[in-house]
Amino acid sequence: MNCQKCGVGKGDVVDSRTQGADTWRRRRCRACGELWTTVETSDAVIQAVVADLVDAVRLIVDAQATLKQVKSRGGVG
Repeated sequence: MNCQKCGVGKGDVVDSRTQGADTWRRRRCRACGELWTTVETSDAVIQAVVADLVDAVRLIVDAQATLKQVKSRGGVG
């Protein structure tokens, strides 16, 4: 994994913690000393988030269609 500050590909994990399905890792760049955190999560968590986003988009599209109908009838939109 490349350092987000200097771009060097050498880094060490200095701390690792598991919380539920996630694993949080604190990393330090060997070149510049920059610290950053990564999170590893399961596919099930990612799929649940994507499903929630799809539902949200569906609600937005439905609301847009309703507004379009109201405007076409001369309503305020």
